[in-house]
Parts: sequence; structure tokens; C-alpha cells
Amino acid sequence: MGTPFPRKKINKNETPKGQTKGDGTPCKKRMEPLPGRLFVDDLGLDDVDKNVLTAMRFFCTSYTHPPSQAWEVAFDETVRAFGHASGPVIAYSIINLLRTLKHARTTVFKFTNPTCPCCREEITDMEMRAIKTIQALRHGDPMAAQTQAMMLCEGVAGQSLIEACTALVVLLPPPETSKPKKRMRFL
Repeated sequence: MGTPFPRKKINKNETPKGQTKGDGTPCKKRMEPLPGRLFVDDLGLDDVDKNVLTAMRFFCTSYTHPPSQAWEVAFDETVRAFGHASGPVIAYSIINLLRTLKHARTTVFKFTNPTCPCCREEITDMEMRAIKTIQALRHGDPMAAQTQAMMLCEGVAGQSLIEACTALVVLLPPPETSKPKKRMRFL
């Protein structure tokens, strides 16, 4: 007996049709030297931040393309990264963060395709602000978190986003080392 709702579940290493060249082959965006592009590896994120970003991207994919069932991959990723006990709770907290963000913003939240091997190396400015908010809270820098949250919420007081991020951060493992703040130097 088959499942009552047959569906094709996406694989995190498979590029779905329609999101690249149309033939399912990975794009070659990484080869194009375009100014202003941001890359995940250039942001100094630890594994925890990267795992949250990956789950966030799959949840966003699920919102924009419900038949993909990408939320299942997001839950699988959080369980893989954070264990069977914490993973689902962290996943739900990420969903709560995205819901809060959805209500705070008036424009579209742009995210990167998590299944494309080339695209997932990039990060949009909106994804960066979300992860930097979480990263700042993990490193005990509430002012930086508030600044990132306010820009992410388009100038609206980002207190509800800070609360959602804080609820996520208390579930995450602490950072291995606190990075010293870079200070402006005058010569």
C-alpha cells in the first residue's frame, strides 16, 4: 500500500529542476566574478552557525515551494547536527524565528538555494544579517545583535526578532571561543 500523499522528497545534494538551468544540472555561478557577492566561508561562521543557516534555507525553500517537502530535510539536518534530543527543538525554534521575521518585514526575504552546490556557497545580505544576529547573541554582543536585527526588520524595532533569536541561541551549543571585537584604529 502506497503513501496517502505521494511526493518526491528533495535531497540536499540534488539540485531541483527549475532552480538552476532548467535541466537539473548545477549552475556555475561561482565562476562568475561579480562585485558585491558574499560567500559563507568569508564570514567566519562556526559549524553551529552554518548548520542553522542550512536548516533556515531548507525551511525557506519549504515556504516558497511547498511540494518540495524541504522542511523534512531541515529537520533531518538539525537532528544530524545537534542530535535526536535537541535537533527537533532547534528546528522548531528556527521556524519560530522565520515566522517572526515574516511578520516583521514588509519585503521578501531573499535566501540562497540550499541544494545547488554552487549557490549554497553564497549568502544573501538578508541571510547574513539573520546569522550575524544569532552569532552576536551567541558571543554575548547584544548591541551588534540589535543593530543587525533592526536592519533585517527594515528599521522597525527588532525586539521580537531578538527574542526569537535568543530563544534559539539558548538551545545552541556555546561558541568554542569568543572572538575579540575588532576596534577601529586611528593613525
